[in-house]
Amino acid sequence: MNTLALVVLCLAPALQDGWQDTHRVHLRNGNFLDGRLVQIGDKDILFRWNPGVLLRIKIGDIKGDIEEIKIRTLNAPTSKVAVKEASPVETTGVTEAPLARDPAKPQSSIDKLFTRLMAKPDMTYEILVREVKALGPDGARAMIQELPFMDAAKTNLALVALDQMRELPIEVDIRELLASKRSDLRAAACTILANRGATSSIRAIQSLLRDPVPQVRAAALTALPIFSDGSVLESVGNLAIDPAEPVRDRAIRSAEDLASRTSADNDLARQWLSLAGRGPAGSASGIAASLGRLGDRANEAFPTGEVRDYLRGMLTDRDPAARAAAAYALSGLKPAGPSADALLEVFDTERESKVIVSMCDGLARLKIFKTLEPLLGKLQADSPEVRTAAQRALEKISGQTGFESDYDKWKEWFDKSRGRNP
Repeated sequence: MNTLALVVLCLAPALQDGWQDTHRVHLRNGNFLDGRLVQIGDKDILFRWNPGVLLRIKIGDIKGDIEEIKIRTLNAPTSKVAVKEASPVETTGVTEAPLARDPAKPQSSIDKLFTRLMAKPDMTYEILVREVKALGPDGARAMIQELPFMDAAKTNLALVALDQMRELPIEVDIRELLASKRSDLRAAACTILANRGATSSIRAIQSLLRDPVPQVRAAALTALPIFSDGSVLESVGNLAIDPAEPVRDRAIRSAEDLASRTSADNDLARQWLSLAGRGPAGSASGIAASLGRLGDRANEAFPTGEVRDYLRGMLTDRDPAARAAAAYALSGLKPAGPSADALLEVFDTERESKVIVSMCDGLARLKIFKTLEPLLGKLQADSPEVRTAAQRALEKISGQTGFESDYDKWKEWFDKSRGRNP
């Protein structure tokens, strides 16, 4: 009976490292929840429905295996994970404080209902859904109106229950939460509307891309690609230079997702080029990495020349992270020869270990014989990370795996092979 129990609510904190759903849990009652698997135990799991709602679900009430989603290659089928080995519980925070009630007003019927239900020892969101549905759409609307005044526990239960009421005609009422004074409710409304496929709410969610709270902007970014509406791509992409790093990261992932859904990779690449030099420190590396991914799946009209020129220029950027990202991104562009030339131009003058490692990994992907000799030299570098990266690249390009990082053995093999390769 106790299918889903409240654990903790933290809707206010940041969307940890840019939120994305990673798992889907199918329940025996026919519902499913998308979110992130946090912990697997012998009797139950902890499952984060969104960045602020952590739920406990009994293993006996899960139908089949847990599907792994949104962390796979494009068009690949979902995989499944068995409900077994446990992992540490991630840290959570505290919900945003509820709005103050008017002391002159009596307790509402919805608040009384929640108070009664929360006192039940076997309380679940299913019980709440059943109780509220019994009140009809008007009851659901009353619950939405009451949300701003709810504490953490009631907010958690109400939001998850609200997400399960997708057949009720309450989209307009949920959309009103996008204007709530509580930022956690604005963020949660984005998730709920996206899960409902509420296309008439796209513009309202899009407006939250300008919200003063980073968590809300990130929630809107997470929701918008689900609608597969290419008209919001530019607005989503513009947040790649947002002042908040988690928002920038989310914007890049969401823009790539939306571009893939709408066949707009070329448009997104040109947008990234137009944003060059306009963002805060640290934004260039994310854009460079995205250009590499877009280039890797490019079609014939992709602006490869412009992208390669931009990334080549970034190889001398003051920020090592930007140089490293550009180095690896170049390896995603075709043909391979010009990208290898761009990397080799700065390969011997680069002094930052993490950048050299990225260059080695990029050269490994390009698999061009003429890069072997410069890579050989890195086997004598002081940095063990650089030596390991050089070995890894040499093995991938040559197909030889028995020399480890022994410079003399590699040099002997290379000298014998020089005449047999272009």
